[in-house]
Amino acid sequence: MRADLQGTIDSLMSEEFAVLQFLGVQKEYNFGGISISDCMIESEQNPAVSAPPEYEELDIGDDQPLRVLKQGLWLLEWKESRFAVLLSPCGLQGDITGMQVQVAMPNSSEGTKLTQMFFSKLEEAVSEAQSYRGKILSLEKTEHAFTGKASGITVHKLRQVERDQVILPEATLSLLERNVVQFVKQRPPSLWTMESPLRS
Repeated sequence: MRADLQGTIDSLMSEEFAVLQFLGVQKEYNFGGISISDCMIESEQNPAVSAPPEYEELDIGDDQPLRVLKQGLWLLEWKESRFAVLLSPCGLQGDITGMQVQVAMPNSSEGTKLTQMFFSKLEEAVSEAQSYRGKILSLEKTEHAFTGKASGITVHKLRQVERDQVILPEATLSLLERNVVQFVKQRPPSLWTMESPLRS
């Protein structure tokens, strides 16, 4: 869901909040993802340091791949509140399993309200999954893995096949249209959403 996550973050940063500063963050020997605490704690041996932000390209089935941020820290302002948002990979023992979003906010009722609003918008975008809507997807298996864990999503681009090009008896085609095509067309939009929790 990185595509929808990236799009929502870009929208929030350009429309909802004032960006005081944006920077990439790096930390040597970082195997489980950087946290906001890492950015605040002084360390002579292994500090978190500012660096140019890094991006990678993500294939979502469009003509051009989508550029998504690998790791970044925003220092933001909303009305009179200043806060920080960190986007970074998360995982265990060097195995990246997803992305995490952390928010550092003043401990106040206004801060709590703003944090809830921020995560609500992210969760809404992920559940709608607009970037992959109407596309043909497959989950790819991790190489040399015996757990069945998926390593990512592949978007397939198939050529258009017209009805008269399908070599099936007319009765079978009619049955498919009634039980599959027409069924899908009559489903309410809410049934197309997918639940995908975010780490906070």
